[in-house]
Amino acid sequence: MAFAGVAMVGMLTSSPRGRADDRGDNSDSRIEQGFDIAPVPLNLEGKNRALVGLGSYIVNAQGDCNG
Repeated sequence: MAFAGVAMVGMLTSSPRGRADDRGDNSDSRIEQGFDIAPVPLNLEGKNRALVGLGSYIVNAQGDCNG
């Protein structure tokens, strides 16, 4: 009975999922790093430079790290 209780608690308790390190609100460095790690040349014509750089960072740094 005790073993069943311990097993039940173990199944109901979950550990936190791993996450990429979030550096807080330091978005300028993430934007620049996004441009640095982009695997292809980025087309900025008619686009918001900050959003393109941040998107590249999210896809190529955070997404790959959590993948």
